[in-house]
Amino acid sequence: MDRTSELEYVKNELERNKMLLLSSFGLEGIVKSENKERIFMKIIDNTHKYFNVSNGAVLNMLFNTLEIMYRSDKTLKSLYDPETLSKFAAEEKAYITNNLMKVG
Repeated sequence: MDRTSELEYVKNELERNKMLLLSSFGLEGIVKSENKERIFMKIIDNTHKYFNVSNGAVLNMLFNTLEIMYRSDKTLKSLYDPETLSKFAAEEKAYITNNLMKVG
């Protein structure tokens, strides 16, 4: 199934919130930033609602795209190795997944 429009929505929302999303990373960053969690949850909820996509598919789309955004950022690339940036995205995905399981 083609998920182009859903992926474009996720990419656009991440890009729109890029400054805030790039201000903290990983488990420590998401715990300290209530705005970051709120942004992720809004993207998940809206993608699920408007495109009828499962939360699991949205989570994968969202955090794969976020990891690409982290790894593409020039400043982040100069501060962290690629494995660390991948770890940050994985920690954030695990945190949000855990919160979704508590709610669901």
